[in-house]
Amino acid sequence: MSQDWYDRLLESGVMDRLAPYNPVVVGAYPLGIPAPHSRIEIVCRSVDLPAFARVIERTYGDAEGFEMHPGRLDEEEAVFAEFELDGLPLEVAAQPDHVHQRLAAATIGISRMLDVQGDTSRARLEAAVARGEDWLDAALAQTDLSRAAIEAFSTANPSVMRRVLGVKGPPVPLARYLVPVLLGLVSMTLIVLATAGRGSADFTGLMLLLEAAVLGAVFGTRLGLAAALTPLVLIGLVIVPTTATGGDQCDPDCGSQLAQYVFVAVLIVSAVGITGLLRDRYFPRET
Repeated sequence: MSQDWYDRLLESGVMDRLAPYNPVVVGAYPLGIPAPHSRIEIVCRSVDLPAFARVIERTYGDAEGFEMHPGRLDEEEAVFAEFELDGLPLEVAAQPDHVHQRLAAATIGISRMLDVQGDTSRARLEAAVARGEDWLDAALAQTDLSRAAIEAFSTANPSVMRRVLGVKGPPVPLARYLVPVLLGLVSMTLIVLATAGRGSADFTGLMLLLEAAVLGAVFGTRLGLAAALTPLVLIGLVIVPTTATGGDQCDPDCGSQLAQYVFVAVLIVSAVGITGLLRDRYFPRET
């Protein structure tokens, strides 16, 4: 079937006629993995299944291949109608509970999961559906996740989904590092100049630690580390060679100066790491 099935479905008017029953389209077709035997699954909710059956039979009873039969949908009593409408193979089902909402969430969750996992995962699920397996059962078996987890993917942040699925995230474009690194360089320079202007560097380390925590909270772990460590690396390019050669520039001595540098670096990395992880955990970016 051509990829315009959804437009044809809307043009057929079936969704409008089913509107009182809160219809949702689920399954292989919206996932983009239909097999030749697949039907467009429309799931509805009706507290009166006999009345729903009468409405469907009265409306579509003359459609090609019309068949109606009872069954179960997600272990709930349901009624099913299969027929073709304007060349579209349809399966309309209804049940009295909110199964249609759960199936909709599962469909959206699987779709987003496939977007994260890539073409290989999509091809595996498509092959399972082609073998005659149910789309939802095949997705659960493929991921080894619970039904609730799949449904939760419908609203989950992509970065959270990648962590759950064990999928490596896309690389951050180099341009995204520009603003954090510049901000880190400028803020560290201002801190050093401000504390040096007071004639004392006693508060320099504390201010750098606070700056690192703010960078991690604003940019997250990866960008925050880049912003905080870039100035340290530049400073290290000056301090480390000096301490290695034992020059007279060391204050009070080269060993103490190197130890202070390493200590400040460790504190800064720790501050960025803690606040960055909290930022990524509770306020992840949409990437």
